Amino acid sequence: MRKLPITILLLTALLTCSCSERKTDYIIGVSQCSDDEWREKMNMELRREASFYPGVEIIITSAHDDNSQQIKDIDALVAKGVDLLIVAPNEAGAIAPAVDEIYDSGIPVVLVDRKTGSDKYTAYVGADNYRIGYEIGKYVAGRLNGRGKVVELMGLYRSTPGRERHAGFTDALELWHRPMPAGHMHPPRQCSTLSLRQLLTSTSWSPTTTGWL
Repeated sequence: MRKLPITILLLTALLTCSCSERKTDYIIGVSQCSDDEWREKMNMELRREASFYPGVEIIITSAHDDNSQQIKDIDALVAKGVDLLIVAPNEAGAIAPAVDEIYDSGIPVVLVDRKTGSDKYTAYVGADNYRIGYEIGKYVAGRLNGRGKVVELMGLYRSTPGRERHAGFTDALELWHRPMPAGHMHPPRQCSTLSLRQLLTSTSWSPTTTGWL
């Protein structure tokens, strides 16, 4: 029984040495454009999956919908020596040069949810946003049956999902709902249901308005 404390000390020493000798083999950098709930869920799942692979470190940043901040985040991740960069670009045009430069340097780049408008990326993980918009437009046209006016409430138009969904939506309306014009508007990002109703019923707004950015 006297040997038990010595055994515990030896085991503790071995575990300490093992932990201290564990090194990082790969660094994965993740540049998120914003902080919505589903992105937080994705971040949690990324960390969880990375935990199953000893030697893999994952660093996640958020630009809070700010192009300049995201470019800084990407530069900082590269400075830390990332082996793989995962990016959800805030706006396609603004972020493209930074992503292109990283890709040209030889670092693999995976785009998630949004694209940059450039073909300089290793892989893209996301939805068929044009098809989503097209199916919604087709559904709306069928429900209206040739009557009424259509107003499209858009998100961030300078993001590729916003543009692609808009293109699919308007293409479907032109095909299935041609007689009726479709207007579109960009409500504020944090627009409540009440304020949105006020915008739609405002006498200063018409179906061709594209304001409230």
